[in-house]
Order: sequence, then C-alpha cells, then structure tokens
Amino acid sequence: MYAKNLYRLNISLLVIGALVAISSILLECIAGGEFLGLSYPFWVWLHIIVCLLCMAGIILHLQIHWVTAKKWLHQFLKQKNKLTRWLTWFAAITFLSGLVVAAFFCSGAQHNPLGGIHGKLGLIVILLTTFHVLKRFKWFRGRREGKAFSPVVDEEKCKRCLRCVKRCPAQVFALQDKQVIATRGIFCLQCMKCVSHCPVHAIKRKPVRQEVD
Repeated sequence: MYAKNLYRLNISLLVIGALVAISSILLECIAGGEFLGLSYPFWVWLHIIVCLLCMAGIILHLQIHWVTAKKWLHQFLKQKNKLTRWLTWFAAITFLSGLVVAAFFCSGAQHNPLGGIHGKLGLIVILLTTFHVLKRFKWFRGRREGKAFSPVVDEEKCKRCLRCVKRCPAQVFALQDKQVIATRGIFCLQCMKCVSHCPVHAIKRKPVRQEVD
C-alpha cells in the first residue's frame, strides 16, 4: 500500500507539473493578451492554482521521503547530486518570486518587473525537473510493472566501507549499529551504483512484487 501511495503521488506530481509547465509557457507566449477567448487574468489565476497544488504535492513528497523538515534540510546539505541541488535552489527562488508576483496581481497590478524574471526562472525549473524525472524513469517503470528491486546487504560479506552509502543518489543506505542497512529500499532508483561499487559484492537485489493498479 505504501508503494502504491508513493507511486500515485509521484504520478500526480507529473500531471500537475505538466500543467504548471504548460500554463507557464502559455503566459510567456500571450504576454497579457487573450487565448481561446479567455482573458489574461483567467490564465494567471489558473497558473496560480496549479502552482499551489504542485507546491502542496512537493511538500507531501518531501514529507514522505524525510518525515520532518529538519531531516530534509540535513539530507539536502549532504546532497552531492548537483542536479538535485540546483533544482531545489531554483524551485525555492521561483516559488518565492511567484508569491510576490501573485501578491502584486491580487492587488490589481497585472504587470510588474519581477513577473518577467519569475517566468524565466520557471522555465529553468521546468528544464531541471525534466532531467530530474528522466533520471528516475526506471523507478516509475519498475513500480508500474511490479518488477521493482530493493537492495539487501549481506551482513557477512559487508566490510563497512560505506561506498554504497556515499554513492547512492537516493540515500537508501545507512550505518546503524556498525552495520550497513538498506533502510529506504522503496526509494531505490534502480541505478545499480551500489552493486557496481561494492568491492565484496555484498549487495543483492531482492525483488519487490508490488503491483500498482
């Protein structure tokens, strides 16, 4: 059930994210004009709504991954994946600038200098998010087909070199009681880096049969 909920949330985020991207590009193209007979303010409000839904989904996504904001911040500071770091920074700046632009819009000012900057930042976030999702394509496919694999550490073979802990982009592994354990197997991206970097072949892939309806 947990795997299904995570899968459905991420699929929902993909759909909402696509709507955010489409509305962002649309606003850039019509530049204050009409589209399909609907006024510019209508499309702005639609964009604001889908962005708020997207932000709510992202917060839930992070909550599922790290439970608390403190843990998320700790993991972010340890994050070595440059793409994830850049995406986080740009997304945060874009969201904050969006709040300012939305406040101006609600006050009756349809245009302000920050709006153009916010739009360009949004396009960068769309590009970074696209690469972020493509790198996780195997996760989506594995969950959808019920063929996802979860890493398991052989305690007898493991030498505690921590290469799997350092190399895993999803922070699946952790050192607990002097033993490396795959504590977050459900988030495994199926990249196999842990397997390829383990010098003693202590990591195996245990099939997880969790069909997603």
